[in-house]
Amino acid sequence: MRRTLSIILSAIMLLSACVFAIPASAAEGTAINTADEFLNMAAEGTYYLNSDITLSGTYVNAFKGTFDGNGHTVTVSSPMFADFSGVVKNLTINGAVNYMDADAAAFAVLSSYGIQAENVTNNAKVTVMGNGQYAAGFVCIDKATQNDKSSEGSSFTNCVNNGEIYIDSTVAKNPTAAGLVARADSITFTGCTNNAKVTSKGNIAVAAGICARISPVAGNNNAIAYNCVNKGDITSVEAYADAAGKLSTGASETAGLFANIGVKSNVGTYIVYGCVNNGNITGTYRTSGFVGYCYGSGTNQYLDLQFCINTGNITYGRTASSDSNVYDWCGPFIGYTNTKETVVKYNIDIGSYTKDPASINKNPGMSFFGCSTADVMVCDIQHNYLINKESFSYYTYASSDDNAAQRHVIDECDGVLPVTLEDLKSGKIAYIINEAAKADDYGYAEGYAFYQNLGSDDLPTVDSTHGWVTLSGSNYVNGDPNATEPEATTAAPEVEETTAAPEEGDVTTAPEGEGETTTAPEAQQTEAQPGDTEPAKSGCGGFVAGSVAIVAILGTALIIKKRD
Repeated sequence: MRRTLSIILSAIMLLSACVFAIPASAAEGTAINTADEFLNMAAEGTYYLNSDITLSGTYVNAFKGTFDGNGHTVTVSSPMFADFSGVVKNLTINGAVNYMDADAAAFAVLSSYGIQAENVTNNAKVTVMGNGQYAAGFVCIDKATQNDKSSEGSSFTNCVNNGEIYIDSTVAKNPTAAGLVARADSITFTGCTNNAKVTSKGNIAVAAGICARISPVAGNNNAIAYNCVNKGDITSVEAYADAAGKLSTGASETAGLFANIGVKSNVGTYIVYGCVNNGNITGTYRTSGFVGYCYGSGTNQYLDLQFCINTGNITYGRTASSDSNVYDWCGPFIGYTNTKETVVKYNIDIGSYTKDPASINKNPGMSFFGCSTADVMVCDIQHNYLINKESFSYYTYASSDDNAAQRHVIDECDGVLPVTLEDLKSGKIAYIINEAAKADDYGYAEGYAFYQNLGSDDLPTVDSTHGWVTLSGSNYVNGDPNATEPEATTAAPEVEETTAAPEEGDVTTAPEGEGETTTAPEAQQTEAQPGDTEPAKSGCGGFVAGSVAIVAILGTALIIKKRD
């Protein structure tokens, strides 16, 4: 009997090593082992890195295939691709890219038809000088929906930028820098992070942590950020005269996530859910923790921002300008938008605000967000908690006297509320916001809520691995969520399509006002969950074959037992 049992156990152990030691899903396509093999890839092929490589050049053809980094690293001194329209995943980029008179990014200068990037990390510093206009960690210019009207746009999932991005440009206007993408059509970011400093210097500069300019050309374009984090300091520096000596307006747009969204006649939805800005933001004209400027008009393009936390300190104000009427806008979540369809709720701000001492702007005070003509008192503004609410004189402020009816003092909006650090730390605000959001058909219904480990988390977080806050008597405690709590999700909610064309409005962009800031405590970074992967196959014929073998061995063992 013991001999029989020994045979059975030995057989199972041998097969377990083969059947159950299942490796990660194998990369598909052709292996790349050298720089030469990389530079000679077929434009529509499927490839994976089989080792780390160092590139001294750029893949110059328009690549439309799949490139799997397979957990390996590429070290660069120029962009990996001139034009990449395809899938990239599981890649790390090291090195540095320094360009004069040309756009530059660590991964690709252009994406003509869109990019789907997942689990890509850039550590390479990118510097552009002279006559270049765009600098970014991943992609300079994305033209997905311009070149393919049926395209849903590009997507970035669980991508991280650690490389400093810097541009000092002599172009006529709008030098643009961002941690991930400088300029894009329709684009979605899920679980992405910028950890690096981003600086744009020049005439009407634009800078952002995630994507600086979205939908510069009208179409069906959306700007989406789910569970994204900016930790880098974002700065727009105004070069007050361009290369021809013309004085600038100083109208920079600067933000932790998106600097400028939308354009006349675009049809799209702009969503920012569950995001965090911990970086200090320094700008001049339209400056904010999340969105500098959003082109808003009617119901066809508008901004919906929920369950976000800003801890960054913000400095604003033009110090010189060719414009005789200098007005600047600075807000915790949005610098400027202009539609009554704007949605801003369930957000927390503990940042500080500094007007540059040399500022020449005429605003009597900061605004929760800027506007010009929209009847913003009907905007959906609820449960926004500001630790420095007294810094804001106005809820909205229209620069033109013709629109004086849109100058509302901050206390006229009951959705903008003061808060203390004690209330935040106690769990009170997480509880209040979640209770208020339960009946909502917006972010909460999509799975967004605030969580907090009481006693250790100073601030709420959208990370569902933290505790759920309940009320026990008069005390806030961590407890079991009630039946109406949503399932935690990191998946992107669907974007509702619209069809009507928007109304006319202004779009501008531009550079920085410098001022002293102090560092605020960081909010917990959202941990986005990676997408499901295909089940790994056994290297020894798979589970079914292994199971058959085990059954056969068990049968043999029974025969042996009979012989015993």
